[in-house]
Amino acid sequence: MVDLSDRMLSFCHKKFSKFKNIDFIKSDSVDFLKKDSNVYDVIFSLWSFSHSTHQILTRDGLSNGKKYIQYVIQKMIKKNMKKGSSFFLIHFDSMSDEQKILMQQWKKVYPIYSNINKQSPSKLLIDEILQSLKEQQLINLELTHHKGHEIIYSSIDEALEIFLNFHMESYFNESPLLPQVIDELTSYFKNFTDKNGILKIKPRCFIYKIEKL
Repeated sequence: MVDLSDRMLSFCHKKFSKFKNIDFIKSDSVDFLKKDSNVYDVIFSLWSFSHSTHQILTRDGLSNGKKYIQYVIQKMIKKNMKKGSSFFLIHFDSMSDEQKILMQQWKKVYPIYSNINKQSPSKLLIDEILQSLKEQQLINLELTHHKGHEIIYSSIDEALEIFLNFHMESYFNESPLLPQVIDELTSYFKNFTDKNGILKIKPRCFIYKIEKL
């Protein structure tokens, strides 16, 4: 069975290998940064940082995982970024209409999501780290909250397929929890479904722009 990450890496390599200044690396993003010795003008993460953070917090526990991630982010800014360089990060809003039903499902299996009435552990942790670096006058920090256009699904069935296989990465597909997850998703989606069966649900995200001083 071919690992999905291998397929994604192979696809990117075929598409971008003509550019000689691109490296292709299979790694957890936070673990990679811990080992990386390069210095950059720009670092950006579109969505993967939160996934990596939550996986590490689950793997190592909240206390140890938090210390590990704090060390890596501080090391990245102090050692991997040139003066005047930028770090750009997109982070999902776990309390958006799109995401909060997902947090309710992850809570069933991961204790780090025990309180879904506040932002995700990853969001709270990156805020804490960056605010500390800002107070140390190591960075300038700009944070904006963006509300996206409605994502439109032709039916609840289409939304279920995407939420189960994409957002939840097929995690529950072979789980005894699957019937309960489907029932909760279906009930939630009905709140956003019109008389024609079209489902419209709004996403939100946070965008961080950091400049190293």
